[in-house]
Amino acid sequence: MTLATFSQTIILNKVGDTLTCLSQPQVKFLLKEHYGKIMYKSLDSICEAQRSVADSLIASKKKVLQSQSVIMVNQKEIISLRDHEIVNLKLSVADEQRKVRIQKVYKWIAIGAGGALSGYLGFKYITK
Repeated sequence: MTLATFSQTIILNKVGDTLTCLSQPQVKFLLKEHYGKIMYKSLDSICEAQRSVADSLIASKKKVLQSQSVIMVNQKEIISLRDHEIVNLKLSVADEQRKVRIQKVYKWIAIGAGGALSGYLGFKYITK
C-alpha cells in the first residue's frame, strides 16, 4: 500500500536505500485497515465454523426425520397387520363358537335320544 499518492517524501539514507515516509494519519489509516482485515478474517473463520456446525445439525436432523418417517411407516404397517390379525381371530372365535353350539345341540340330542331309548327299553324289559 505504498503508492505514490500515499507517500510523503522519498529519502535516500546513508546506505543508498530508498525510504518512503508516511504521515501520521496515513499510518493510522493503514494500521486501521490492517487490524480491520485481521478482525474480518477472524470473523470469517468464526462464521465458517458456525456454518459447518449448522450444516452438521441440519444433516443430523434430516437423518432423524427420515428415521422417524420410517418408524411411522413401520408402525402403520404393524397396526394394519394387527387389525388384520384381530379380524381373523374374531372370525375363528365365531367359527369355534358355532362349532361349540352344534356340539351342544348334538349332546342334548344324544342325551334325549339315550333317555328315550333307555325309557323304552326299560318299559319293554319290565313288561316282558
